[in-house]
Amino acid sequence: MMYIFISGYDYDYRANIYRTLASPAGTVNGYTFKIDGLAIVINKVNSSSFTARDVLIVFVDRYGGTDGGTYEYYPIRKATYHSLVENPSQTRVTFYVELGEYVFPHNWKNIQADVRRLGDIPKKSTDANAKKDGQYITVRDDNIIRSGTYYTGTDGWNAAVKELSTKRAFLAIANRELDYISTSELANAAPFFIA
Repeated sequence: MMYIFISGYDYDYRANIYRTLASPAGTVNGYTFKIDGLAIVINKVNSSSFTARDVLIVFVDRYGGTDGGTYEYYPIRKATYHSLVENPSQTRVTFYVELGEYVFPHNWKNIQADVRRLGDIPKKSTDANAKKDGQYITVRDDNIIRSGTYYTGTDGWNAAVKELSTKRAFLAIANRELDYISTSELANAAPFFIA
């Protein structure tokens, strides 16, 4: 399974979360990452033996934890791997996935350990000089989705929107950034905000 982690660290990332939540199933959405450190993932995906077409998109709350000292992880949507496009001149790679069913854990605290066991994922660094906080995309044999522990479909969407709307990253856009986003950008990022 491929795991794509997205945070609300800046506007572009938040816009991608909105697209992930607002786009209907079947929509192909791109997730762009710096190529640096992704050679292993890119090689796995480009190999003829790559069959892990299942994808789980996980929101990373970089301001999570009661003391802000840990990241918290919220699986929000299943998808299917579609393709990737490398742009070495811009040191970027975009992974395209076809969005599928909404999922959200019944109790997100119970799945934190499952997500952390995936290995090199985004984590709060104890090194104040660290420039990277982990991989935002990984391919693993593990599937952390277990039946009966997740809301799905409309219930999954409702649970995700309710929980994520309380996170600092989303409060920032509600309180400050809407003034700077054009109507067309907002429509592309979050159609459910447009009346």
